[in-house]
Amino acid sequence: MNRHHTIKSNLVQKIGRLILPTIFSLGFFSASVSQGQTLTDIYWNPFNTNYLGGTGSWSTSPTNWSLNSAGSAQSLNIPMPTVGTNAGQSAYYRYNFGGSNGTVTVGTSQTALGAVNITSSGYIFSQSGAFSGGVYVAGVATNATTTLGSGVRVDFSCTAAGAWTIQSNSISGNPDGTSSIYFSGTNASAGTYTWNIQKTTTFTNLTIFINSQGATNANSAMIIQNASSSTGGHPSINANIVNNSTNGVPLTLGVTTSGNLTNGGTISGSNGVIIKIGGAGNVVLAASNTYTGGSTLTNSGSGSIDLDRVTSGHFGTGIIAVLSNSTPFYIRSIINAVDITNNIRIDGVLRETASTSGWRLTNSGTISGAGSILSTNSGSNLYLTGTNNSFGGGVTIANGSIY
Repeated sequence: MNRHHTIKSNLVQKIGRLILPTIFSLGFFSASVSQGQTLTDIYWNPFNTNYLGGTGSWSTSPTNWSLNSAGSAQSLNIPMPTVGTNAGQSAYYRYNFGGSNGTVTVGTSQTALGAVNITSSGYIFSQSGAFSGGVYVAGVATNATTTLGSGVRVDFSCTAAGAWTIQSNSISGNPDGTSSIYFSGTNASAGTYTWNIQKTTTFTNLTIFINSQGATNANSAMIIQNASSSTGGHPSINANIVNNSTNGVPLTLGVTTSGNLTNGGTISGSNGVIIKIGGAGNVVLAASNTYTGGSTLTNSGSGSIDLDRVTSGHFGTGIIAVLSNSTPFYIRSIINAVDITNNIRIDGVLRETASTSGWRLTNSGTISGAGSILSTNSGSNLYLTGTNNSFGGGVTIANGSIY
């Protein structure tokens, strides 16, 4: 098992809404960029004047940029690349958004760009409607980085459901902890933002706020999942995540293939979390979370939920609901002496174990439901110490010991 990485985020300040697919499509190198590529800094200057920033359209048609960090009348025609088009050109630049903020209108189905720096709060990166085919960020290079400056807040506000893919090295805020990303806005469809994170993408120095300004998604506040190919990729979110959506919908964390997804920041808020295992990869919970809406576990793959770094609090507060499924849902502690203090309702089969012989995993909450518990790892110890356990499916000991 790989030991993953972590997801971390900080965000901050001011107005502005950036559409999710837009910003992340801005953030990374295209596949044609070699590692160590030297980038040229260019500066958003849509009015072609002696100051930077403002409102303009950045699409596959040429838009205006300056080579001068102070602004100048000189402009560059740098189009937003689409998949398979102009990708090589975009790879040579670091796109800087500073000066006066404004609305940057971006086209759909964008591919990767070079590095992006956002230094002024209040920029709006907008795209109406669904994102046709999502936003695909292709390729990985050592300097493929998106950064948010001190006090910069970025808002994503889609008007329809969409999916996008991030495949890069890092998305980072300022080390002072004042950078933030908000997923909010006016999505009136019944769909959900789906955020596919691939390869070894790492989030640091950010706080991610989900639907905190009242998006109206009907299903889930957001799906964050590792959609890496079978060749690997273990992205990590070292970012705190706050889910206080006004419509009360949960955050979904999941894997669809063999790669892991590690969440190392604290998840907080009044809404719950859905954890979906759809492949051979694992969702790693590596922080003591404080969300209060409970946890729902669903499984159609062979992976597990791995409990790491702290000995309690992985599932926040509230009941853990294990849904009925044809494959047992697998919770595994990969450190010793983990205690799951939540009450648990089992409708299917819950497989629980510690990963190493001699280690201990404890359920100290009350276990109910019609389902059963399965213990499988040789030499590990599962303790059921809660009072008034009433689950009806019994216990199967394939390996290890239950107390």
